[in-house]
Amino acid sequence: MTLRLKSSVTASGWPLPVSAAAGVVLLLGCCLWAWRADVTLVLGKASYVLALMMAVRRYEHVRFRDHVRLILLTDSLIVVCIMGAGVGFLSYLTAMADAPLRDRELLAFDRALGFDWSAVMHALDQWPGLVSLLELAYQTHTAQIACIVMFLALRNRPKDLDAFLLAFLIAGALTTTISALVPALGPASLLGNQDFLNLKLTGATPADVLAQLRAGSTRIIDLDHMAGIVTFPSFHTAIALLVVHAVRRDWWLLGPVAGLDALMLASTITEGGHYVVDVLAGGAITIVAVTVSGAAKGSQAARERLRPALPNPA
Repeated sequence: MTLRLKSSVTASGWPLPVSAAAGVVLLLGCCLWAWRADVTLVLGKASYVLALMMAVRRYEHVRFRDHVRLILLTDSLIVVCIMGAGVGFLSYLTAMADAPLRDRELLAFDRALGFDWSAVMHALDQWPGLVSLLELAYQTHTAQIACIVMFLALRNRPKDLDAFLLAFLIAGALTTTISALVPALGPASLLGNQDFLNLKLTGATPADVLAQLRAGSTRIIDLDHMAGIVTFPSFHTAIALLVVHAVRRDWWLLGPVAGLDALMLASTITEGGHYVVDVLAGGAITIVAVTVSGAAKGSQAARERLRPALPNPA
């Protein structure tokens, strides 16, 4: 039996207008910035994925126009790919600003909060099972984004999905921009010379990559060979909180998701990629992203209500 559902997706042709437009603007802005800075941006495998998804989208709109969930899923994957490329390129381009490193100030803030990095990490190192669990949780950020997108798409919730993707883009743009103003190598740079039995500090910022960007010696930015260089604020924190916010009304899913993201929040510290103040700042970024995204979606909804209804053809 074939299930056919009518919705505004087929009527409008594009169910994610705000987030899609924002993602395209960000990516084009990065291309313009790179051109002015004489830097080459390479999409790599993402270009093939985008081409494939666009071809699939075209085929769906010809053969499966009424399968709104399938169309919404494809469209959302296209938007995620564009946004991911834009945020990634922006993180490298902004790092070329070469502002003074702020590890000393960030560490001083953690100490003022009463957080002793050396003592905490050596105590945690005695629990190999917990270390492995937190390391696994730290690596789930990409999978969580993909799962939330698929969940909202297959539940046919385009407005929630558009708001989530827009908040994700805002959080990514803000974290990368602020990180350029407050660059840091992260706590792993202070703990790397200590002898740990179980801690691997997998979240450590690659100092060599950041140094090349800051020195201006990197002229090619390849999306296939990109490393995470954002320390302050924590983008992992923003992702964790945005995912929980996206399922806040799904009580049966909220508990497991909140538990996983609580582990990921803790792992931002234990994996050596972020100071405690980075996590606090990531939380503040999330509040801003959700607020702005909600305001943008509310404004769009108001415009749609004021738009006069089109007359039905005779």
